[in-house]
Amino acid sequence: LYGGGFNPGFDAKTLEVMVGTLNGAFVILVRDEKYLQQRQIVTVTPQDAQLYGLSVEDWAENLTTIIAEALIRAQKERSPRNLRYQSLISCCIILGTILLNRAVNYLNRRAIAQGEKLKETEPSEFPPLDSESTSTLQQSQLVAVKQQQIRWEQQRNVNIFQRKLLQLGKIAIWAITITSITGLFPWTRWIQSFLLKQPISLLIIFLSINLAIRVSDLVIDRFLNSLAEHESLSRTASARQTLRFSTFSVVLKSIATSVLATIGILWALYRLEIAIGPILAGAGILGFAISFAAQSLVKDIINGSLILLEDQYAVGDVIEIGGITGFVEYMNLRMTQIRSAGGRMVTVPNSSISIVHNLTKDWSRVDLTITVAYNTDVNLAMQVIQQVAREMDSDPDWQDIVLDPVVLLGIEKLDANGIDIMIWIQTQRLRQWDVAREFRRRLKLAFDEVGIEIGVPQRSISLKSFPEFMVPKGKGIDLANG
Repeated sequence: LYGGGFNPGFDAKTLEVMVGTLNGAFVILVRDEKYLQQRQIVTVTPQDAQLYGLSVEDWAENLTTIIAEALIRAQKERSPRNLRYQSLISCCIILGTILLNRAVNYLNRRAIAQGEKLKETEPSEFPPLDSESTSTLQQSQLVAVKQQQIRWEQQRNVNIFQRKLLQLGKIAIWAITITSITGLFPWTRWIQSFLLKQPISLLIIFLSINLAIRVSDLVIDRFLNSLAEHESLSRTASARQTLRFSTFSVVLKSIATSVLATIGILWALYRLEIAIGPILAGAGILGFAISFAAQSLVKDIINGSLILLEDQYAVGDVIEIGGITGFVEYMNLRMTQIRSAGGRMVTVPNSSISIVHNLTKDWSRVDLTITVAYNTDVNLAMQVIQQVAREMDSDPDWQDIVLDPVVLLGIEKLDANGIDIMIWIQTQRLRQWDVAREFRRRLKLAFDEVGIEIGVPQRSISLKSFPEFMVPKGKGIDLANG
């Protein structure tokens, strides 16, 4: 209906859209008094009218109004004046896009600079821990380093989120620009429809899921961090909760990522008009088959969940599992990694963990047995031990580490080595070995001052003379000369 060049195709003032009949069917005819001779443009069928709940005649009359308005609007959109106006709008959109893009680039450069500064402040990795020979002070320092790494990682996640948001913003800006400009002109409007139906919708899904994953990471970090630093928690408990929640953070982030990624895939399939029901049924069957084939993995995940919920141990604890003692450096729902003696990294599947000895949960204790010689004045030895305990408890360097007064249990055992005296010292978590070393040093000096000797193994040997009939003639035993 549209002519070439500046030919409008029809005269809008004299345009007529009417209902006619052809071979017993209703048709829509158009004509004008200047350019357009009468022609048929559409046939009205009973099925079309039934779809809208109208008779064929009524639907044909409605179509005349709809078609007339559409033709006049289409002619107006193709007029030179309207095209110039739309071109001006396109130029404004492009100019606004360039300005927005520059602003986003500026913010992105700032975010990158902040990320570079964060890299410079990244906590250094602590040397591998030897649970037998490394001092507990180093273990405490390792816990502090772990806490610093957690806080640094949270700051880095915020920075990554900002940069990712800006990158996604740039993509969204250009996508909106292209879609808007193609929708301004009638010849390119089909491109807009195609983009909105397939590529743009998939891009929106990708951007939305990606952004949702980043937001979930930040929400999980902020939520767990606020719980760990709650004012009702003590300093020691807060440090432990920080380490424990860091483990929860890894697990919750992986779960949130999996759930959001699944939602994104299903959403994309729906937009592509692919039936989701059979896919879900197939995924359920496949999941059942995988879970049946990987029963050990399922056991790992279940047991790992129970370990986290029951707080059996967390990153930063010293534990003993199946004869392996070491420092928990990493754990998730599937496995636990322990740094054992000699710096060995031991990976233990969670399903194989049945009995756990946690040596550092909440607080620790020194179980110290002191062996003194048999000829020692026991009361004096116990007085010296109590005196050393009081001096250490009042020492500013140790009074915060020793939580409760030393408990002198008394004489634990009498054996061939001497007299065993047992004491208990409750300490901060991870500090029991340092306290034990310092207490032994002070006790040795105190024993030397009063002349108390440490017990040594004793054995009595009696020599009896042999009867004459048991000694061969000329073979006497000379004890003096051996």
